[in-house]
Order: sequence, then C-alpha cells, then structure tokens
Amino acid sequence: MHVKALIEFLTGLEQNNNRPWFAWNKPAYDVLRDEFEALVGDISARLSKFDRALGTIDHRGTLLVGGGIYRPQPEILARIRRHIAEKPQTLTRLLRNRRFRKTYDGLSQEDALVRPPKGFNADMPHIDAIKLRHFFGMVEINLKRHPPKNLAADIAAHFRDLLPLMEWLREAAADPGRKND
Repeated sequence: MHVKALIEFLTGLEQNNNRPWFAWNKPAYDVLRDEFEALVGDISARLSKFDRALGTIDHRGTLLVGGGIYRPQPEILARIRRHIAEKPQTLTRLLRNRRFRKTYDGLSQEDALVRPPKGFNADMPHIDAIKLRHFFGMVEINLKRHPPKNLAADIAAHFRDLLPLMEWLREAAADPGRKND
C-alpha cells in the first residue's frame, strides 16, 4: 500500500471535501481502495495462519463495531476484577441491560483465563467475568447481506447500546485514590 499517497489523498479530501474535487481525484481513490482491500486481505491471510477462526470471515463487506477495554494495564485489570468481586450486582445490572444484551450478547470471552486469577475463588459470583483479560463487546455487521439505510445512524445506535458497558468500566476502573474532576 502506498501510504504516502493515501495520506496525501486523505489530506486533500479533508481540505476539499466536495464533489468536484472527489470526481477529479476518483482515479487515485480507486487505486487506493483496491490497495487497501488487498492489504486487508493480506493481513487476514497472515492472521488466519495462527487464528483459524479468522479464516472463516469474509472481511470484505464486514464491519466490526464495539468498544470497551482491551489489554488493560495490570493495576486497572485488578481494579476491574475487585469491582466485580465486591459489587457483583453492578455487573449483573450491566449484563441484564436490554439494549446491551440484544446488541452484544454479553462480554466477549476472547482470551479468558482457564482458572480464576490469584485471590479469587472459583465459586464467586461472575467468576467467568473475573477470568476475562479484556472487557469489551463487539458485533459483526455484514454490510453485503444487510446494507443499512443509514450507516452512521446504525453505528451510532450500536455505540449507544455499548454505553452501559462504558459507564460500568469507568466506575470499575476508577482509581479510588483520585478525586473526580
């Protein structure tokens, strides 16, 4: 992929976001789009060598929408886990949230520990969540099968449905020694 050409194109688009400019620069757009699709295909092929599940996904036309915290620093992960152990009802409330549950079907189980982390008993409430290393929700949208009428509105709705998780994470990960600003 010609990164310099991509940056130049995006900079020009930012400065001239209008139909005449785009029409004049459409050939460059077409080349960059093809290069980008090839890049995504190449990355997918490389990733599928060590993650077989990725080989089954048709990345062309698939949009991933989600959020949360991925690979938090150890002290933040510890605070989140303590929060779950000390206030399990807050996680229960999140997981029962109608919109979050309907859109994301709970937290992603990616890369979860097999056993509880040190200091946590296997019979604790929400031990499966305590075993998580990341706390996020994600959904795949197949744009080919279900083309949205308004993509921006659909994406915004998915993020709206993610808000309960984000609010819960802010509370769970908060440093108890730091005052709210």
